[in-house]
Amino acid sequence: MEKFLRKLGDYAASFNKKRIALAFDIASNAGVDVGALLNIVAPLNPNEDVLLAVLIQKLYSYNEISDAEVIEKFGHAVLNIVSDVKKLEGLNYAVNNRNSQVEVLRKLFMAMAKDMRIIFVGLVYRFYKLSNYKKFDGDKKNIAVFAKETLNLYVPVADRLGIHLMKKQLEDLSFRYAYPREYEDVVGALKKVQEKRQVSISLIQKELSSFFEERGLKCTDVQGRIKGYYSVYKKMHAKGSVSLDDLYDIFAIRIVLPDKIVGGKEQLDHLYAALGLLHSKWTPLSTRFKDYVASPKPNGYRSLHTVLIGLAPKSMDQPVEVQIRTLKMHDDAEYGIASHWNYKETGASNAILSSSQSQLIKSLQGSRSKNEILSEVELDIFKDRIFVLTPSGEVKSLPAGACPIDFAYTVHTDVGNHCIMAKVDGRVVPLDYELRNGEIVEIVTRKDAEPKLQWLAIAKTNGARNKIKAWCSAKDRESNIRKGKKLLNEKLISLGYEPLDQHYTLFKNYLGKKLTVSEREGIIEEVGKASKMPTEVLKKVIPADELAAATVVKKAKKERDFSGLSIERRVLVGGESDLPLKIANCCKPSDGDKIIAYVTRGNSLTVHKSSCLILNSLDNKRTIDATWREFLQL
Repeated sequence: MEKFLRKLGDYAASFNKKRIALAFDIASNAGVDVGALLNIVAPLNPNEDVLLAVLIQKLYSYNEISDAEVIEKFGHAVLNIVSDVKKLEGLNYAVNNRNSQVEVLRKLFMAMAKDMRIIFVGLVYRFYKLSNYKKFDGDKKNIAVFAKETLNLYVPVADRLGIHLMKKQLEDLSFRYAYPREYEDVVGALKKVQEKRQVSISLIQKELSSFFEERGLKCTDVQGRIKGYYSVYKKMHAKGSVSLDDLYDIFAIRIVLPDKIVGGKEQLDHLYAALGLLHSKWTPLSTRFKDYVASPKPNGYRSLHTVLIGLAPKSMDQPVEVQIRTLKMHDDAEYGIASHWNYKETGASNAILSSSQSQLIKSLQGSRSKNEILSEVELDIFKDRIFVLTPSGEVKSLPAGACPIDFAYTVHTDVGNHCIMAKVDGRVVPLDYELRNGEIVEIVTRKDAEPKLQWLAIAKTNGARNKIKAWCSAKDRESNIRKGKKLLNEKLISLGYEPLDQHYTLFKNYLGKKLTVSEREGIIEEVGKASKMPTEVLKKVIPADELAAATVVKKAKKERDFSGLSIERRVLVGGESDLPLKIANCCKPSDGDKIIAYVTRGNSLTVHKSSCLILNSLDNKRTIDATWREFLQL
């Protein structure tokens, strides 16, 4: 026990050693491999309650120690942790049932919101159970289900928390029992490749160490990183590859540089200096460069990634991935938020993560000195981030306050660009709806839908805003003219007119002026940019009586086509039909009226005329475009 506490460092000096010793004895006497368990939990820098919970979790889960005994010996806080971990472990999980998986994930995130320590203990317990499954249950079928559950649900949680070391170990253990045949294939193939390339990797490490030393850049370490078995399997599966020789990032070189602090602020210039030196000697693959320092991953991961040609010896003869990071970034990457456990002498009971690590340390320690011993910490991972789910159960991490637009762009750029409507837990919500932890978000898209400039004021993530700006800036004159022509032709054809000719002769005389072809194109472009509506420009070139007659004919045809449908079923909201909605009593819109849908506070849909005065007193961010089925309003 003393040896283990020494591993934890100075902060463990404040632990109640009598309680720790008692938990050690109880666990050891119950057949728990305390040494193995402590080796798993030590890198996570547990606080006292977490350490106690880890030691007695197996006993509590198997009813070998009662609630009363836990309270008497270790306190209410420890009971709360082990009790909630037991509840999580008892959730009904069905391997082939996506709804079951999504529901378990939701409950996992609810537990995280309640107390981060529950997830820490749950991850450690999973790891220990997979490592010693014969002591729990030797049934191969049961361990396979347990392993798949860990792989599908707990591994993503470890990933979101940035605990890469735990993620990799859990992945490989789960892979071993969930898919034993595939596991053996990958292990065997990777072993052969590793033997063949080990000398090359060692040579690269030595060359880079000398390279930086000669140029006066000090490296803390130059490592050779090997991909985990499951990561290799996923990569091969994604590429449809049957040979590891087709994958050049199985091995990566990791350059760890010292932390550089000036005036209390983290300095990063030496990272980019190292990158520049590498690129000055070896040719980089520009398409493979990733700057996770300037733009960290959602779980806080920071590092520079580049792929170099010519670094590997001829015997290896392939591009080499190089990762550059500081020692602090390396610790963050390996242990995630666990690298920021701090302890203070208060009665607080929860653990937390802040998105800004420097602010986190400052807020936790306050005016205390660096060496001051802290005991427990109350932190809330959801202070800065939320976790929401796609309908298929994929986890998306977003900043608190994020809306469906942010979510859409994290799924895929095309999903964001063509988003027209969002549903949360099955109900329609406005695009500025503030997402909450654990919700299931579905984005409805339409091929011809496009981002709106107004979204820039709604989106919270830089990624979403940058993609919206990129879309808008990429819409050049030619594409706008093409789109404007399409919109005008659709309108003209719907009213019984011929489509535009190649010279846009319809607009030759516009507002009493004769326009050149280039000027006519300018009008078409304005329509394509949505600066002018098709209706607006057509009214200026087609006599009013003609338009009125065409509208009457179109409306009559519409009424014949839809005479059998209720008025509610004739409404499309965001291009979607048959949504539960009601027609507003205040303005009573009917076919031919311009309409708009409003999402009420109760998340139901009400359809108003676009000119309805009531809309002036409502939140325009909660409106959604609405039209009549197959009816183009002039």
